[in-house]
Amino acid sequence: MLLAGLFGLPMTLGQLEIYKRHTNRDTPPVQTVREGWLVVGRRGGKSLISALVAVYLACFSEYSKALAPGERATVMVIAADRKQARVVFRYISGLIEGVPMLAAMVNQQTKEFSLVRGCYFESGHNLFPCRNQVFDCVLEIG
Repeated sequence: MLLAGLFGLPMTLGQLEIYKRHTNRDTPPVQTVREGWLVVGRRGGKSLISALVAVYLACFSEYSKALAPGERATVMVIAADRKQARVVFRYISGLIEGVPMLAAMVNQQTKEFSLVRGCYFESGHNLFPCRNQVFDCVLEIG
């Protein structure tokens, strides 16, 4: 229900009931939210869900109208430290390499994934220098 709510996806009646109970809202969003804040404890799956959302946004969102010719969209996942950034990048790698349709979208893989559709991933940590950079999507895990 979390991802359905964040992305404005349809919900079954059962999912809608759970959504209402946990959000105290009568109706779910009908389009992708611009910003979402979640309170999740240790071992709650923050890194995995962030990787999943990053892959979804990089592979299935359209950024071409917001980009200049030759510019690439950047999906940035910022973690609390280098270790967590590595974990998130491994999750992203596993999701992409484990799904043939997503693996076919990869143009180049080094310390980042560059996708055929002109989007790429970066993962960094809270000490990562981000000055003078514009990101199309930022997911922060703390």
